[in-house]
Amino acid sequence: MTSQHASVLARLEQARFIRRAALALAMIAFAARGLAQQTATSQSAQSLEQLAAEARAWVAAPARQSALEAFAPALDLRYREYDAARPLRLWLAKIDLTQPGVGFVLTEPTAFEGPDAPYDTRCANTLEFAEQRHTQLAINTSAFRPFRGSAGLPMDVVGLAAVAGRTYSEPDERFGALYVAQDGRVSLKGPPPPQDALWHVVPGFRMLLDDGRLAVAEGVARSRFGGVNPRTAVGADRASHTLWVVVADGRQPGVSEGITLVELACLFESLGCWDALNLDGGGSSTLVVQGADGSQRVLNTPVGRGAPGTLRQVANNLGLRLPGDGLR
Repeated sequence: MTSQHASVLARLEQARFIRRAALALAMIAFAARGLAQQTATSQSAQSLEQLAAEARAWVAAPARQSALEAFAPALDLRYREYDAARPLRLWLAKIDLTQPGVGFVLTEPTAFEGPDAPYDTRCANTLEFAEQRHTQLAINTSAFRPFRGSAGLPMDVVGLAAVAGRTYSEPDERFGALYVAQDGRVSLKGPPPPQDALWHVVPGFRMLLDDGRLAVAEGVARSRFGGVNPRTAVGADRASHTLWVVVADGRQPGVSEGITLVELACLFESLGCWDALNLDGGGSSTLVVQGADGSQRVLNTPVGRGAPGTLRQVANNLGLRLPGDGLR
């Protein structure tokens, strides 16, 4: 055999090896797609009631839970970790609105002129808001547009918003809101908004619980939005005297991957809430609590700019005034 023939045979053998490898990879990819489709079909075959039953089974049984001492008795603050159905870290804040000294702090609207006239507020991340307004607890709230890279730029609040009786953002027919009466009582309602005179109104997304019933629509539950994500949400009791805040970390594989809307609704159900409202989540989800030394502390691990520990500029934040000693 000549060296030329040997070279040709070597190239042919190499080509056959490449084709076999490519075929093997294609078969693996095909099998993976089939498995994914089979899993998706299996999940879609589950009814909303089955999804809720599974959620109720695990949200009430965290792997670890601890109490964080801050602003008692107005605030009961707890931290939970779950191992199943996936890694999850979340914070639960229960606020007794009947305690003396408890009050609400909202993002103030701004009257813009010229090209910025359609906008509603100046953006700030939740930590900046807490530091500027000296709150004891603060969370992000409504959806917004557009994304901004630095504080103080104009933003549009999505949904009905009002501060001290002044409405500055119009309702979105899809979404609900947190309503705070002048006497401090809270209510969570879906669309349409009430006809009564409004005091404080904080917009959110859709209801999770409505009059004690699961309110997550099946189509929403199965959507990407309804899937596993970081979350910020609020709940209220039937008497309107207690407000719950839940902030869940997500998009951190192996550490905290997030929670679905059905699971979040069942979590509020397990806490004894009558109504619950989903707020803006994803990279916006942030919980800030004031420390005993007066400094503001971000308790969770936001993914505001994609990486853990980064904060996002948002159009609207909600703060609470709480009596007592801060977090140690």
